[in-house]
Amino acid sequence: MRPESLTLPSPIPPLSAAPRAAALAAALALVSLAAAARADFAYSVYQGSWNQIPDFDARTPVATGTTPVLDLSVTTLEDEFGIQFTGAITVPQTGTYLFAISSDDGSDLRIDGATVVSNDGVHGNVVVRGAIVLAAGTHSLRVRYFEQLYGQALEVSYAPYGGALRRIPPDGQLEPAPSPDPRSEGSWGPVIPWPHIAISAAELADGRVLTWSSNEANDFRNNDREESRAALYDPATGAFQTVDNNFHDMFCAGVSTLEDGRIVASGGNPFDTRTSAFDPATLTWQALANMNFNRWYGTNLTLPSNEIWTTFANAGGNTSERYSPASNSFAPCSA
Repeated sequence: MRPESLTLPSPIPPLSAAPRAAALAAALALVSLAAAARADFAYSVYQGSWNQIPDFDARTPVATGTTPVLDLSVTTLEDEFGIQFTGAITVPQTGTYLFAISSDDGSDLRIDGATVVSNDGVHGNVVVRGAIVLAAGTHSLRVRYFEQLYGQALEVSYAPYGGALRRIPPDGQLEPAPSPDPRSEGSWGPVIPWPHIAISAAELADGRVLTWSSNEANDFRNNDREESRAALYDPATGAFQTVDNNFHDMFCAGVSTLEDGRIVASGGNPFDTRTSAFDPATLTWQALANMNFNRWYGTNLTLPSNEIWTTFANAGGNTSERYSPASNSFAPCSA
């Protein structure tokens, strides 16, 4: 019998050394990434009956292992047992971090040996929180728990400052705090080089800010000089306009605003009865009637009647008085 012809497939050519090395490196990289993404916590399970967390380090565990989660899934025991978890957490940025434990019965959480959350004792399911400032980097973590009888529960969570509570991830990599929304929380801008030490400030209706110091830009020792260094700041342009008061030292005067937008400063350094008003229309200071009593570090309040009530203050004693814009006069207030 004549044999039939048979065609064999061509053998697969072997990889050359370079592609083989590249393939091996890629495989090793994948294995390395998979290993780095998971850093399980070590756990030890103990049997016993306690009313408080015992010293687990002095006891012999009945089971040990590793786990990606800090909960009771590591054991099938239901009563009279304890668990200790150890591992590490990595903080992405220095800041305040909140930790919480919900447990039935007792539990606690320690970071670098310091107790952050203490939820000890025999009790139903209770949540206890604690905060700690952590520097960026790796920190040791230990969670201890015991169950006496009946219900059992354990949940461990954390939150970066300003964030919501979430489970501690298996790799221990904590998330950074969320960036604040400047539309709702505001934000700090660069330092503004102010022309004087702003002892007092008042906002004008157009958004500009009026500030003043004393008779010097950064001091108030010359009590014989009745004047104040003052300036008007425009946030829109960042520009300052000098608007000094040349007849009244308003250092720590009482401050209030009238309905027409004038800023009133009454009293000041030292133990003064003078009262001044800044007029936004003319950008000048005007002298108002003097008060009846000397006042320094006084309190002013604009009343619904557009009158100004000023009270107490250093050298003012237990006195109050009322300013009327209509008559430009102060009248003492009786108790």
